Amino acid sequence: LWFRHLLRDQEPTPSFSEAVVCLVLILVLHFAPISVYDGGNTPAMWMIRALFITQLAVIASPALFMGVMLTTSLKKTFRLYCPSWKMLGIAALLAVALHTLSLEWMYQLAWFFPELPPEMHEPIQRLMNSKIPWWYLIGAMAVAPAICEELAFRGFILSGVRRTGRVWLAIGLSSLAFGFMHMIPQQVFNATILGIVLGLIAVR
Repeated sequence: LWFRHLLRDQEPTPSFSEAVVCLVLILVLHFAPISVYDGGNTPAMWMIRALFITQLAVIASPALFMGVMLTTSLKKTFRLYCPSWKMLGIAALLAVALHTLSLEWMYQLAWFFPELPPEMHEPIQRLMNSKIPWWYLIGAMAVAPAICEELAFRGFILSGVRRTGRVWLAIGLSSLAFGFMHMIPQQVFNATILGIVLGLIAVR
């Protein structure tokens, strides 16, 4: 009866409970494959493919599937609004400014974060030193996350939590979840701060 209610009584954007279910599903799917990953012996091209699959299957698919099945407006749910050229230019400047600020913060907070073990550096170094074309790396590490993670965290999840009427709760919860998903302490910090900025932009 509950499933029939969800499919029959759809609304333009997801509810708070639907957003939480989507978030939990993404986190469970995201952390499940960790135990089977062998960073020391994994070929670089396989790592790139795994990154693409993770973004598409684990992060984007649950949000897109729930958006199609449970809402009536994909535009409102995923905030699919076309920005002006002026806003795109400002976004490029904001990216440069935030990157510079992030590097300074990480330098100032180096004493707070633990030193990463060598096995965390090795896969990244292997990717950078491999003969994989640069556009594969850009696609896996920048383009795919920029689309898939935004659809999930600043799309379905933010829209659902915002239905509570508490904008800051929506921004804060989606940002914390976004940061937590990155696992490495330094990345958790950066991603959480970035999530707050992106959440503010999405709401605005």
